[in-house]
Amino acid sequence: MENYFEYKGIVEGFYGREWSHGERKDILSFMGKKGYNLYIYAPKTDPFHRVRWKDPYPYGYDKEFAELINLAAKNNVEFSAAVSPGLSLIYSNDEDLEKLFEKYAFFYNLGVKKFSLFFDDIPLSLNHMADKEKYSSLAHAQSDFSNRLYDMLLKKDQDAKLIICPTLYHGTDPVQYHTILGECLDLRIDIMWTGEDVCSQKLLTENTKKISHAFRRKVLYWDNFPVNDSLMCGELHIGPYESREKDLYLYSKGIVLNPMNQAYASMLVMADAINYMNFPDSYDPLKSKELSLKELYPDTYNGLLTLVHFNLKSPLHPQGYEKIKELALAFESEYSLRPVQAVEKYTILIEKHIQNLTSLEKTDEKLWKDILPWVEELGAKLRIMLETFELIKLSSDIQCEFPSKTNIQKVEEKVFYLERKISESIGFQTFSGGIDFLGFCLKYLLQAKSLLKLTQY
Repeated sequence: MENYFEYKGIVEGFYGREWSHGERKDILSFMGKKGYNLYIYAPKTDPFHRVRWKDPYPYGYDKEFAELINLAAKNNVEFSAAVSPGLSLIYSNDEDLEKLFEKYAFFYNLGVKKFSLFFDDIPLSLNHMADKEKYSSLAHAQSDFSNRLYDMLLKKDQDAKLIICPTLYHGTDPVQYHTILGECLDLRIDIMWTGEDVCSQKLLTENTKKISHAFRRKVLYWDNFPVNDSLMCGELHIGPYESREKDLYLYSKGIVLNPMNQAYASMLVMADAINYMNFPDSYDPLKSKELSLKELYPDTYNGLLTLVHFNLKSPLHPQGYEKIKELALAFESEYSLRPVQAVEKYTILIEKHIQNLTSLEKTDEKLWKDILPWVEELGAKLRIMLETFELIKLSSDIQCEFPSKTNIQKVEEKVFYLERKISESIGFQTFSGGIDFLGFCLKYLLQAKSLLKLTQY
């Protein structure tokens, strides 16, 4: 098999709840099974990684790190320890340089030889007088500091490697910052890049070529997918890994995914993303998604596929939750021609979707815990749609000159029930399935209420 990308990995670089020790162990084992080869430890909420980077890890941390590092090695995964010092770092200060080296030495003594230095999500200017006096730009400061650090690492071990994430880590065209970094940074140091945006919908070969030329080396893609932190925390990014051009490898050294806070749900993406990394020329996103789900969870495949179809919204698929909208439009088109048959047909279809979701209760306990909020919300929305179909059917019984009191009462009860359920749906804390169901259900709810008003005359 041709090795298109040197690095195929993940970076635990998201904000919010970091993974547990057990989740990291399971992730590393999964990476080994799937052929990933690089794991970068960089959780933003680890205080000793970012805010308190100067402080050594307290007693006892070495035991857990050693376990992870050894497990990574057993699975042919290289463990890279990252530090994000940029919020307080003085680039010209030798004491800061020494403090960072000591942090890396802690990991080196546990078996780590690949290190990562992150300058992401920090101010774009030099903030300390000593740095302003010594350096003409942020890029000069960061390249000088990184080079001095790398020299220290090489003196420690000639096999040591260094990866940096620049402060300007995305864009469509290189700027002076990128050019200076490319000129001044040791060519043996890898540089990370996220693409056109922080979370890029597409990774394009032409853009990769431009930035790699500016950096004077192939970039290592930090691909912010399936990450769902910050304002995306209500989304479950489990859709296909798509819109990465097939010849990206010509100008990229590799790809590391930034996963979700939900480790086991992230595996649903990792399982098909690796197919792109291994076979970019022939990769089919939809086919890969289906095959990977079937391989991972054959007994609950239909349920997971249903969950995927209703949770496509992500940075890679920003147009939204089309599935419910598609159902609604298709129903209305058929309803205008054959109302009775349309209600029956789509009732059966929704019931099938609910049945598929119910089957997920039998899936792996760890995955089930990750996806449960989205399964519950989607199930509730589909049941509301089901009740809406029932309301449509009941409403047809009072569309006559003299509707019976019994039929009127049935519609009144259904309207009251639906109003309550729709109101409750506003309390959902995830976005499973989106909000298109609301417009559909409200339309027929208001129609029913109008019909009820007519019966009062």
